[in-house]
Amino acid sequence: MKPKRFNEEVAKLSAEQRSAIEQLCTAKSAIPQRKTSSKTVTPEHTNSYVVDMKFRFGIIPSVVSSMLNNDIDVPSRINGLQQTKSIIENMKEDEMKKFVPHLHSYFVTLGNVLDDLNFQAIVLCLELISISVQRLGNNVAAHVQQVISITSKHFGNQKVTIKRLIMAICMNLMSNVTPKIVVAYLCEYLEHRSSRVREEITNVITCALLTFGDSK
Repeated sequence: MKPKRFNEEVAKLSAEQRSAIEQLCTAKSAIPQRKTSSKTVTPEHTNSYVVDMKFRFGIIPSVVSSMLNNDIDVPSRINGLQQTKSIIENMKEDEMKKFVPHLHSYFVTLGNVLDDLNFQAIVLCLELISISVQRLGNNVAAHVQQVISITSKHFGNQKVTIKRLIMAICMNLMSNVTPKIVVAYLCEYLEHRSSRVREEITNVITCALLTFGDSK
């Protein structure tokens, strides 16, 4: 109610009622007012919050993630792979904790990148998978089958660079997880219709036996 209207209504009351209202108003003015927080939300605080929300997989900026998903602009995808590789290489312990819960969707994204026809994109993606497995340690244990599955898209590839990277991924998995588990998943590809795939898996298993022995 506006002050003028309030005063008009009060004037209509009896002297006793007006006195009661005056006492109430006096009592209210005597109550200490709660101080509002002196901390103001500055543009810097707002921007910080917005930036925190703009991450995929816990630690990858959304703009970089969008580059990974860009299957039309190859240079953009390659740039995204390079930036993601740098982030994973320099990942700290607190970032690792944010990253681990998102591994499934992360590897799904990299699996999609491996469908690319560009050789450089494929090589960078395999390098990224290898580095990711290496950095994750035993955190990758729950995703061994998934990693092998996406990597299998290039089993039998005759390019030396790709063969080397596939071997590195498998060896890194075996270093972080029980080798027998990794070999068990690889053995499924010994029945593959392609002799090149069968040959590559045989070579990986042979290398595993020479590296880790048959006791593990």
